[in-house]
Amino acid sequence: MRASMIIKGRVQGVGYRNFIRINAQRLGIKGIVRNRGDGSVEVFAECRDALHARQFADAIAKGVSSNAEVSSLEFFEEGGTNYKGPWKDYHGSFIIDYRKHE
Repeated sequence: MRASMIIKGRVQGVGYRNFIRINAQRLGIKGIVRNRGDGSVEVFAECRDALHARQFADAIAKGVSSNAEVSSLEFFEEGGTNYKGPWKDYHGSFIIDYRKHE
């Protein structure tokens, strides 16, 4: 099951992408995370099933990462409206894409 997410709030410059990566690795999720030009963070996640994806989304929505404050998390399942697949190869792991996307 694949999902993409857009997280808004104070999520850039506070270690939030690393927090997401740590949670993904803990849960055995593959994918990628990056900052967006509008101040949000974008995630692509490859999970076992929908429950696994929601567990990951719930964990990262709490935003307990240094000074991060999550105001919203939009969740999109593969095949649904606004779903976005991976924009870069993540080589079967979970990586941080350090290039900012507009």
